[in-house]
Amino acid sequence: MLNQANKIGCRSFVGPQDVVEGNAKLNLAFVANLFNNYPALEGVDENLELDIHEETREEKTYRNWMNSMGVSPYVHYIYNDLTNGLIVFQLYDICKPGIVNWQRVHEKFNKLKANFEKIENCNYVCELGNALEFSLVGVCGKDIHDGNQTLTLDSREEKKVSKSPLPMK
Repeated sequence: MLNQANKIGCRSFVGPQDVVEGNAKLNLAFVANLFNNYPALEGVDENLELDIHEETREEKTYRNWMNSMGVSPYVHYIYNDLTNGLIVFQLYDICKPGIVNWQRVHEKFNKLKANFEKIENCNYVCELGNALEFSLVGVCGKDIHDGNQTLTLDSREEKKVSKSPLPMK
């Protein structure tokens, strides 16, 4: 690697021992030097429209509520981050400890069966929601998995305002 960098005049900052030891700062300086000398990235298209998700007040409120409950990973966008059901299971377990049978939940997904396992999780989310007497009329696991905005928000809002006791922190 260093011989190749030397051929193009970019070997400054890093020696063989730095590479072997994995010195992060020197490796970063080496890569930055490569980009400065050979910026091979294409320029930004000024006419490119970015897909920016604008949150409604309801969505932001619900996202903040979920994050305040201590779910992991942090929820950034509810329609993408809830598609595997894992965050909803955490919320159920916080609202009513022990209701989630974690042996039935797929926490890690098989590469070939990932979509099926995620939909299975979301179907179990709906099953538990019905057991908790949430009004989930017309909502199925596929809707949550697909990120159907109307049905996902309705089902989540139902959980938030439910009569399930929430532990005080």
